[in-house]
Amino acid sequence: MAKKRQTFKGHTFSVRVPEKTRYGLDLLARKHHAQISALVIRAIDMLFESEGLARKGEGFDVLLDRLWSESESGRVMALAQYAPTFATADEMRMAYLINRACTEYESRGLGDRQAVFARIDQRIDLLRDAATRKVEDESFMDALRAEWGDK
Repeated sequence: MAKKRQTFKGHTFSVRVPEKTRYGLDLLARKHHAQISALVIRAIDMLFESEGLARKGEGFDVLLDRLWSESESGRVMALAQYAPTFATADEMRMAYLINRACTEYESRGLGDRQAVFARIDQRIDLLRDAATRKVEDESFMDALRAEWGDK
């Protein structure tokens, strides 16, 4: 049985390369009977691996599955947990504040982390301000408590 080719629809990403590089990519694609995009994705896999963004043999898509969340709060928390060396100081601070909110929210029996992420995403501007210390941590927490029905 013939091996089924993996296909997926992704986002278009344009990169300018010198004509000589394009020629080299064409030759590699021809040699490996592959599309240039497949070669580029393989090169990105190897780069992510060498930079420590993916475990040996995993590929970047496995790590990105861990890091990706529909919620910005969820992405910040995953980045802090799985790839902290790639997080900025502000993102680490945001993760601290999100974790603090999650702990309080869950201790009150108001829901799980996904519910907290959804609420925080509604106030993402305030979270960013707290992370950059434009507002105090307690102002951020008070705003969330007000939305939870507490004062």
